[in-house]
Amino acid sequence: MLAEVASRSQQGVAASPTTGSAAYASSISTSGGDEGPAAAAPPVQGRGRRQAGGGKQSSISVLCRTPEQVEACLSLPWLQEVVLDFLEVQGLWEAVAAVKGASKRVIVATPRVLKPNEEPLIAFYLRLRADALLLRSAGLLYTLSSLGGPGTLVPGLLDPKGNPVHVPELHGDFSLNVANTLSADLLLRGSSLSRIAPTHDLSAPQICGLATSLGPLRAATSLEVILHQHLPIFHTEHCVFCRFLSSGNSYKDCGHPCEQHKVHLRDEKGADHLVLADMGCRNTIFNAQAQSGAFYVQDLVRAGVRKFRIELVDEQRELVVPLVQGYRDLLDGSRSSGDLWTWMGSLSRAGVGAGSLEGARARDRGASTLRSTAAAQKEEARHKLPAGRDANKAGAGCAVNARTTAVLNKEVRCK
Repeated sequence: MLAEVASRSQQGVAASPTTGSAAYASSISTSGGDEGPAAAAPPVQGRGRRQAGGGKQSSISVLCRTPEQVEACLSLPWLQEVVLDFLEVQGLWEAVAAVKGASKRVIVATPRVLKPNEEPLIAFYLRLRADALLLRSAGLLYTLSSLGGPGTLVPGLLDPKGNPVHVPELHGDFSLNVANTLSADLLLRGSSLSRIAPTHDLSAPQICGLATSLGPLRAATSLEVILHQHLPIFHTEHCVFCRFLSSGNSYKDCGHPCEQHKVHLRDEKGADHLVLADMGCRNTIFNAQAQSGAFYVQDLVRAGVRKFRIELVDEQRELVVPLVQGYRDLLDGSRSSGDLWTWMGSLSRAGVGAGSLEGARARDRGASTLRSTAAAQKEEARHKLPAGRDANKAGAGCAVNARTTAVLNKEVRCK
């Protein structure tokens, strides 16, 4: 398969369009988004709920989505690893060259979805000759592992300079759903991955438990925790850009407004959620509120985690260095979590939260606060039928679902 992919990739990347229909928001902003109030300078050292410390041997990688963010990260001398996630792949070649030119490791993030006729993208990402690829789908992991895994020469594939291409180091992202020791062990031992990020379904205490169960060596070298991000909350084939900013019907006639405009979807609370499109016209919506694990850093370090990732979305260039340096200082113990948290909360109206890392509140909810399942409602209705009568016969032709009754606006009686 890769032989065919290689020959097709030499003539460029072909991305097939996808279509769909949906309505997602009450209003849409295209003028650059609401950045909120101007960010204040990072405040001086303060006291926080938890002090980090103990993370001097930890490393940070930063995921960048714009060339400006990459340029800002390259100005940090201690930063050794940059992840590139350019959904439209414009400027990706130049960004890879810039990171390599700064003597830093470059990791390129791959799409979450690869559909039929998009196989040339595999060869495109291999030809970038990155130090590693961040994989987000089991299908791509299977394809690259089938070639022989990292270090294997890809037959018939050459980079732009005519050099042979090898499969680079492979990392697994959150979408591979590593949620426990079994899945982590399966991917680390049974595949070609050298590093994995746990699923977003895990809270910070559960991630600590996963790190402990993996053991100190694998927790330190193979587990990467996303410490800061705007959670990708929605992934769709419906292109918001084409729908609202173009009269076209596909990538062939839409004029590619996604390359010139910034779009946010505004929810009923007034929060603006960023929308980004990939080369397959699929849209990802990112939560307006930043999710931070600042108050869990000490616990994660104590559990053995040494690799952390900061994911940027549309942060402006002047905020990148203070944000990344703030987490570095937190890991070094020279800044408190509360101090960093307060500063991050001032950056936008949406503020900052613990998000999925804070799982205790949901687990502590009592059974009385949870809505009954459909099966439980049906069972409860069955027990309320007249005594001495068979439930199936008594309920024949009778609506016992309260919601169905309300919708039909009829009084239902069992005779």
